[in-house]
Amino acid sequence: MSNTYAFTRAILQLLLGIFILATSTTADAESLSDRLGHAAYFAASTRNAGSNMAAAKLVKNDTLSVPPFFAVPSLETTPVEMEMRGIRWRVPRNFLESADFSDRSEDPARRLKSINLRIVTTLSTLHGATAETLPCYKALRVEVCPDTIIMLTQWGEVSSIIRNGPAIAEAARDPRDDLFGLTKVNTRMGLGPGEVYVFYGGSPEASIVVSCITTDRELLQDCTVRYDADGVPMRYSFGKRQLRHWRRIHDGVVAIIKSFNLGEAK
Repeated sequence: MSNTYAFTRAILQLLLGIFILATSTTADAESLSDRLGHAAYFAASTRNAGSNMAAAKLVKNDTLSVPPFFAVPSLETTPVEMEMRGIRWRVPRNFLESADFSDRSEDPARRLKSINLRIVTTLSTLHGATAETLPCYKALRVEVCPDTIIMLTQWGEVSSIIRNGPAIAEAARDPRDDLFGLTKVNTRMGLGPGEVYVFYGGSPEASIVVSCITTDRELLQDCTVRYDADGVPMRYSFGKRQLRHWRRIHDGVVAIIKSFNLGEAK
């Protein structure tokens, strides 16, 4: 785990604790929207501090041991090696549907390359593609394989701790079992219609925020979870009918991603 990430995480945990304590004693004097706005302000300030500390690490291109590819699933199990922001991963090729680059530099002349990964599995297997499951990887549609799980790296996005903070703070004040052991909160995670559910585990790191959108037909992107995988920002999604299996899905995803991580580059 990087020092920058550990420092930022510690500060955010402290701020979230202060926020929960403060809001519990001033609930009559301050609206929920105001309290969440204050939390976002403090989180944004901390994110800026963390970004400044991490700036020195952003001068190196990510590396990939194979030519980039997009939407090309495979039965090959030979590991693909990569280094992302100084963190090394080794991923069996049959987990990868896509592995390509995007430019993450503000100055086009620098052309700093960042790896984008799309990793796929199914809840029934929690393994890479096989001859039986390859159609799931090719279609990426609920109609073909309803238990497909899609995992994406999220470089350049807002930290999951910052994004999830207001929802976790709301659930912490009144944790309930509204649906499948999750607390439904009023905090919004997007512009469109949908629901946000939280498993409050006693701290931001131990909590899970599931954001589900409302659509006319079920999609594999219906429900989304964002979390930090030892310094690599991740997002995974699944069809809404699988929400009852959220715990198995989360534990499976975390175990898969952890198996890829070789630690920081020397």
